[in-house]
Amino acid sequence: MGMYDQIRSVAIMKKGVKVLFSTALMLVMMMSMAAAKPKDWVDPQYSFKGIHTVTIETMDLNKLVENDIDGQNMQTMFQSEAAKRVTHAKLVPQTELADVRITGQVQQYDISNSVIPAHYETRYHNETTTIKDKDGKETTITTQVPTTEYVPARTVYTSTVRLRLDVIDQKTGKAVFSRDDTRADGDSGDLQRTYSKLITVFYKEVDRKIRKG
Repeated sequence: MGMYDQIRSVAIMKKGVKVLFSTALMLVMMMSMAAAKPKDWVDPQYSFKGIHTVTIETMDLNKLVENDIDGQNMQTMFQSEAAKRVTHAKLVPQTELADVRITGQVQQYDISNSVIPAHYETRYHNETTTIKDKDGKETTITTQVPTTEYVPARTVYTSTVRLRLDVIDQKTGKAVFSRDDTRADGDSGDLQRTYSKLITVFYKEVDRKIRKG
């Protein structure tokens, strides 16, 4: 193979890799766009700037969390994440001292699994070649050489948690902000981590609403 042919081969391989990368990136973006957004409802007449004190009630596990240690950790997180994220109002332990109370209910808490069958994948490794032109000048070319590798079957776990969360005005007893949020973390069997993400995002939104009024 001449120098021109080798350079052309490198260009073709790089183009192929670029196409594969672009395709993978597009798939990731499509998956992100397809991810479910939380369903929110906000009382359009309510002024959040009037919220100065907040109390966090016990999370209703709805008999979906069988492990008592998981349940206790979820209750702790429901309180501790509020202390971290709600910074524009004071958290109080007594309901009668609060302007609003926050309630939560677990509506889904499970792990599903699927099997990725055994298959072959094309992967690339770098191979360096030094060539000389007719004048004896050396040029080093790195090419990406494809190899076919066997990938054994594996089980992929998905953690899915769905929560109903409400901010309830103490004077009226009516919700002023409600959220129904579901999160499914692929390739993960950590339900506690998925639960933590949901309540963290919720408390950030509550704090943003209080700050903006």
